[in-house]
Amino acid sequence: MVFWISAAVVALVIAGWTMMRMLSARPKPVWPTAMMFAVAAIASLGAAVLATVASLETPDRPSQRPADPVTVASNHADGTEAPADSFEALIAQLETRLKDDPKDAKGWGLLGRSYVAMGRMDDAAKAFASAVELTDPPDADLIGEYGETLVAAAGGRVVPAAESAFEQILAIQPDDPRARYYLALANLEKNDRPGAIAALKTLLASAPPKAPWADTVFERIQELEGRPAAPAAAAPATPAPAAASATAPSAAPAPGPTQEQMQAAQNMTPEDRMAMIQGMVDGLAGKLEEDPNNYQGWLRLANAYMVLDRKSDAASALANALKLQPANVGLLIQYAEIEIAANGGQVTPDAEKAFNRVIVREPKNPQALWRLGQAAAARGDTDTARQNWQAIMPRLLEADPLKAEVRAALEAL
Repeated sequence: MVFWISAAVVALVIAGWTMMRMLSARPKPVWPTAMMFAVAAIASLGAAVLATVASLETPDRPSQRPADPVTVASNHADGTEAPADSFEALIAQLETRLKDDPKDAKGWGLLGRSYVAMGRMDDAAKAFASAVELTDPPDADLIGEYGETLVAAAGGRVVPAAESAFEQILAIQPDDPRARYYLALANLEKNDRPGAIAALKTLLASAPPKAPWADTVFERIQELEGRPAAPAAAAPATPAPAAASATAPSAAPAPGPTQEQMQAAQNMTPEDRMAMIQGMVDGLAGKLEEDPNNYQGWLRLANAYMVLDRKSDAASALANALKLQPANVGLLIQYAEIEIAANGGQVTPDAEKAFNRVIVREPKNPQALWRLGQAAAARGDTDTARQNWQAIMPRLLEADPLKAEVRAALEAL
């Protein structure tokens, strides 16, 4: 009993810590997978552990109990910290127990959630696969955990095994929004972005009032259509899978500030702290001058410039990134929007060129048509502006703020 209670405590602590990291990371719009992983770890572990205790801690199975209690409290009785590897030790004990009893579906589920909380997605997927196989009747929530873990392990891609899992969920719960969301995104793996967008719009249209996932779906539609939710202040996003270049140069992550730098920053005035940050950003810029093929580095620099409200510099950084991925539609739009923001909302010639490059690749892209229509209207070409804007209207949802803007612009011509 001590082992299972300890395992629950440790897993809850890890899950809470994981949630804090995930919430602070501000990922790009996706189904709230990170939150669901953490919530699943918190909400489900208690029930799973109690059920597993009931199945393991029976009088006829005394060998399942550890010979000695496992100490997992955050502090020992003498006030010293518990060993850092105690988490790993508990996971190892759970693994050993499941080797002795490989038919324990709840145990496999608990192990999967523990792996997720520790970021071991490949191992978590294998554990959830065992749990799903052993659970009868099928459990849609468990299958969903398995499918989302497969997506996470694949770096956000809905791989065939994940697609199969979400299809199995729909066989149980035909209206499950999570399964419908991921199956919509599975179209991206087939290079069918229009199909993904259409499926997401159908899902959004079916959302009940105040559905907590509606904003996520709406933001993903905007992302796939190349329309940032808040372009004037948006930081450059990682390109969507369908737009990423298979031969893009790789780059090692930039090191974070040292412990000494963070301590020094805490003791600085706001002005000195900002000067220190600007110095670090300028240092990154200097390194990129020496290594101009560092694609991820240019994206990080653009993001840092946006945080510092240096929009023109951010646009320049993205222009350098575009030299490495000139056909990346998402990056072209991001660059153009920041170029516009840096120039008081005016569609500059450079932004117009970028949107024309988007239209070559995606002739019906709403954001490109909208901005090119603005550029045409600004130089008095109302026919082109009207043609572009009328082409947008059927592709926009009534709830989309852009639709109201386009309608007003058409009326003003």
